[in-house]
Amino acid sequence: MGVQEFIPLETQRTAVKISASNQKKILLRWNKIAQEAAKQSGSLSLIKICPPQRIGEALSRVPRADRIVIFHPAREAAPFSQWLSRLQDSPPQTLHLFWGPEGGFTDHEIQLAKGLPHAEVVSLGRRILKTDTAYLGVVSSLRFL
Repeated sequence: MGVQEFIPLETQRTAVKISASNQKKILLRWNKIAQEAAKQSGSLSLIKICPPQRIGEALSRVPRADRIVIFHPAREAAPFSQWLSRLQDSPPQTLHLFWGPEGGFTDHEIQLAKGLPHAEVVSLGRRILKTDTAYLGVVSSLRFL
């Protein structure tokens, strides 16, 4: 689908924490799934599955020139359709997309992201989607831009 890297986020509201002792086993399983998916779809590129990172660490690793999008159901968030329209007008080279846990990001985590250049908060509408559903919808939309 065009995704190059997947980083599981650890946020304040993350329900499932991956223990250090289980991390290697889980990452091996996820990489195997990624390999099988690439093979099934005939893709020549393989998504890189990274170890979990705290949100602050993941945000700090984004190059300053890249755009960051935080998907969060906040009132001040840009509607997805408007964001897509703006994206079509000036498509970035690289997008870093962040989805929060059940319950969303905390105010502190949103402010942390908003403090970075080229970061914006986008809403997927009134319905709250599970992360895997939101991910597929957004990435599918981006793929066809």
